[in-house]
Amino acid sequence: MAFAEKLQELRSKNGLTQEQVADICSVSRQAVSKWESGLAYPETDKTLLLCDYFQISMDYLLRDGAVEEPQPQLQKVEASAYQAFVGKTVSILLNDKAYQGVYRATVATVTRHYLLFREKGKRGILRISDIKSISEAGIAGNGSTELDSDFAGNLMGEASPHRLWVGCRCNIRLKSNSLFASPQGYYRVTVVSATDEELVFVRKEKTTAVNLSEVLMIIES
Repeated sequence: MAFAEKLQELRSKNGLTQEQVADICSVSRQAVSKWESGLAYPETDKTLLLCDYFQISMDYLLRDGAVEEPQPQLQKVEASAYQAFVGKTVSILLNDKAYQGVYRATVATVTRHYLLFREKGKRGILRISDIKSISEAGIAGNGSTELDSDFAGNLMGEASPHRLWVGCRCNIRLKSNSLFASPQGYYRVTVVSATDEELVFVRKEKTTAVNLSEVLMIIES
């Protein structure tokens, strides 16, 4: 069995959509579609993420004819240890070279793929795959975990929550792989539309579209 077929089978067995696999690897859904069609292969770091998530070896995933390994069924319900921090004030360290963390934020909601937080009363969102660690900040939190029903329902469902930022004024921070780069992003923008792959926003009457695989964090401004 070739890599493309193995990836399709692993995704199907574990009840995942292409979008969810894309979130795990921080790529677009189109990239996952190309992998499953045999038109492209993931980079080494993305392959490692897939192996870690599906609990298989790289040899099995990439080598044709490799014997299938016993694979535990992944839980379809939220089982993240980050759930223990809901309602608490925390420091969140990120897998990013330029923007390393969020400090004194209150965790509002955690799902399998996203974490919603509040920082100084502003709502923000992160992918679970972009989080390195979470630790209590050592100060009392306000315990506020209230969310409007649309956000709560979308985070718990299958749909991407990014479309719910439409109409909001936000700061969008982009990912960086360089230690020497300063944090990059777009500030005080108004989101006008969103798909599973792109976010479109306006700032000073200029329209910009950004690929969601390049977005580290969105927070209200």
